[in-house]
Amino acid sequence: MNLGQSSPRYRRSGIRTAAALAALIAGVGTVVSEPGEPGGAAGASTSRSANFSLIATGEPTPDPFGPTAEKIPTGAPPAAAPAAAAPPAAAPPPQLPSELRVRYGDARPNGIPAFVSITNNAGKPGVGCSYAAVAVAGLGTAVNYNSTVHFSVNGAEETRLDRPGPATGTTWHVTVTCDNGLSTSLDHVY
Repeated sequence: MNLGQSSPRYRRSGIRTAAALAALIAGVGTVVSEPGEPGGAAGASTSRSANFSLIATGEPTPDPFGPTAEKIPTGAPPAAAPAAAAPPAAAPPPQLPSELRVRYGDARPNGIPAFVSITNNAGKPGVGCSYAAVAVAGLGTAVNYNSTVHFSVNGAEETRLDRPGPATGTTWHVTVTCDNGLSTSLDHVY
């Protein structure tokens, strides 16, 4: 036997084996035929070259390193989407409207103090106001007593008004109005 050449029979089976092995590695099926064998080329000569036909057996496998390759799931859950951007900082809430307030202190033998203030007025300039008290019931109505006092309210400070006179049980209708358009009315017994 000549060692430099192998017999055609062994070459043919070696080619078939190599093709089958390559097909298994590549994940495709193969058909190996020679001219004159079933599946071979009709009318071909008896040369010993092999014809190969490759048959795909499924989806093509994408290149895992390619630029458009999709990530192949590995069983781990998909990564969470990035958190949405934080909303822009909210504008400060609008300033609450100002309100005129009147309260009374404890009665004294010579009168009662009234305190007038404006809410949500901090840092604003002084406002001119007037306090009008009209007797609507009790002894004060017998003398038809009415009183008006002018004063100013500065920023968020309270302004004290000393209302003179002893307590008589008179019901007073009090109206406070200011130059900035604020006003309030109440009934007070003193």
